[in-house]
Amino acid sequence: MLRRLDVQIILLLSLILTTMISVFGWRIASRQSDLYVRTMAENARVLSATHAANAAHLLVVNEFAGLEEQMLEVARLPNILSINVMEMDGTVLCDLARPSLKAEPKLSYRRDKVAVPSRRDAIMLQENGRLVSWTPILAGKPLGWLKITFSLRAVEEMRESIWENILLMGTLWIVVGIGLMYLVLKPPLQAIRELSFFARDLNRHKGRQVNVARGAMEIDLLTDALNHASAELQAAEERLDAERERLSVTIRSIGEGVLACDREGRVMLMNRAAEVLTGWDATEAFGQPFDKVFRVADENTGEPITVPLQRIVEAGRAIEFVAHALLVARDGARRNIADSGAPIINAQGESIGVVIVFRDETEWLQAERARLELEGQLRQSQKMEAIGHLAGGIAHDFNNILTAIMGYSSMLIEMAGVDEQRRSVAEKILHASERASSLTRGLLAFSRKQKMEMQTVDLNAIIRNLEQMLRRIIGEDIDLKTDLAEGALLINADVSQIEQVMLNLVTNARDAMASGGLLSIVTLQTMMDASSREFEGTLPVTGSFALLCISDSGIGMDEATVQRIFEPFFTTKRTGKGTGLGLSIVHGIIQQHGGLIRVYSNEGIGTTFKIYLPLVADGEAVTAAVEDTPARGGNERILLVEDETEVRQVLKLMLQKGGYHVVEASDGDEAWELLQKDHTGIRLVVSDLIMPRMTGKELLDRIREHLPAIRVLFISGYTFDVIQYKGILEGEVDLLMKPFTANRFLTRVREALDR
Repeated sequence: MLRRLDVQIILLLSLILTTMISVFGWRIASRQSDLYVRTMAENARVLSATHAANAAHLLVVNEFAGLEEQMLEVARLPNILSINVMEMDGTVLCDLARPSLKAEPKLSYRRDKVAVPSRRDAIMLQENGRLVSWTPILAGKPLGWLKITFSLRAVEEMRESIWENILLMGTLWIVVGIGLMYLVLKPPLQAIRELSFFARDLNRHKGRQVNVARGAMEIDLLTDALNHASAELQAAEERLDAERERLSVTIRSIGEGVLACDREGRVMLMNRAAEVLTGWDATEAFGQPFDKVFRVADENTGEPITVPLQRIVEAGRAIEFVAHALLVARDGARRNIADSGAPIINAQGESIGVVIVFRDETEWLQAERARLELEGQLRQSQKMEAIGHLAGGIAHDFNNILTAIMGYSSMLIEMAGVDEQRRSVAEKILHASERASSLTRGLLAFSRKQKMEMQTVDLNAIIRNLEQMLRRIIGEDIDLKTDLAEGALLINADVSQIEQVMLNLVTNARDAMASGGLLSIVTLQTMMDASSREFEGTLPVTGSFALLCISDSGIGMDEATVQRIFEPFFTTKRTGKGTGLGLSIVHGIIQQHGGLIRVYSNEGIGTTFKIYLPLVADGEAVTAAVEDTPARGGNERILLVEDETEVRQVLKLMLQKGGYHVVEASDGDEAWELLQKDHTGIRLVVSDLIMPRMTGKELLDRIREHLPAIRVLFISGYTFDVIQYKGILEGEVDLLMKPFTANRFLTRVREALDR
């Protein structure tokens, strides 16, 4: 009922009229009440003033009995509730009151004190539905107060009377207004209902004309529009019939396969492309079950896929099917297709069948897969380049920080002496900073930005030096077995990078054996050539190789994981437990050493990594410096040039700890000024390579030209590509890369002085 327009209009009109009448009544009643109160207050002021003058006369002559009689007469006046006469201190002289306006006033003989106004002029107050008048009693001087309380009940009665009259009149207005509105709205609303019924049935009664009572312009326009639509709809259907035949011819000519069926799933129409793709002739297929003519299988499993005809009908819209499904032709041939289905809707809006559109995507899919593979390779390349930029960007500052940490911690170890607790804490700090340094070097090696410190070393010696650390890493629940080849396996390698490879592989093996197991490290010498199955034709060189095998009895990996194991950012660990860079770094390091790495794994059995590194035919292994053996110091005078204050301070402490006399400079310009003023006794300049203003290379050129007896040892935290860009070529200078320990630094200083 409330949805009817006429009811809604009447309700809205009633609400508007009620609101207007209420506001009007409130304003009239308020104004009349205010006017009445002001009039009453004025009368009360005059009355109070008159009787206050009379009371003053009586008080002067001490006629208290006359005062009571006069006040009693006043108290009988209409609207007066009480009269009080008080002295200036509030002592009541006359107290008259009545409980209601109809009752007789009574005189009270109490002589209480009450609060009186502090002012000395008349006061008129309105409080709690009453009007209170305070009038001073004066006879040349203040004698007291006259307080008269008036009832405002008459005001309330007047307001109620006004509201009754206004509500009565408003009710009459509402009834008359609603009646008039209904008479006005009835004809157009009736016409609108008739037009709506006609519009609802327009599809079934095309061409018919509707006639309604003419009147309002909008109703006339709507009537004409519906009649025009009815005529146009009939003409459109006639044109549609003419188009159906041409549409059938068009469908048969389009390049994509089109196959239509009825609601029962029987084939009703096929175009030429559908005949070619399915292998069925349209005449033979007519009336056949849809899934017999249009057979689809899953590309991965080969299992048949049922086309959901009923779901298409119920959805009432086009639906894309599973991408890259296989269409099985009548002769068994299989093609990748992309297909979609849509319901066939008749003129009454009913679904009378389904049309399937499909196309052969075999060639396109092959090209797309090739494109995706290339894009994947490009993304991997971009990721590796991004890692290179990231590592190179933070290497300088990070290496400076690590230099300070490693320098101070190595000096703390020496200062700890026999205090094992302090020494242990300092060694832990040094060990953590060395791990951070190894991680930085690994990232830089992975991105080809780290200068490799290649030297002839014994692979077996590297493993023996790491063995104790590896046992601490894997824990007591994993058994570590080593089987090293007899004799030395000499390789040309960067020791820290090979150590990084082993640490990464052992850490992964530990994670794969959460419940414990066996970890074995084996080395041996082998001969390989390019035809060896192990290298699959990717061997960079032929001849003798050192083979390093690291095997675990962990959970293993499937073939798909093995194929991706060296991809950057690929990891099988859960979020927060791995970055996917560890094995990528390992792969990059081995490649830079001219070697190859292979992985073999079986689920539930374990994993083996085989690393092949070319052996050095002739040479002698370099024995790595032992950090526990203090470097030999001296008393020479050394100029230290470093723009980073913190790094300069720790290097100065290192040199002074070694007994050297140190002269400081914060950049190349300051260093050259110091050398020009007094270079006496300075045998070595230890300088940062890249500094603001004069670089280390420019300082070196000036020293070689003017002070050739002074030697130069460069230190740098920049990546090798930046150093090359600045014009310092490998082998041209004596260079120590940051970070380093105090012992390593002092060793290199001593070597530079003694060379």
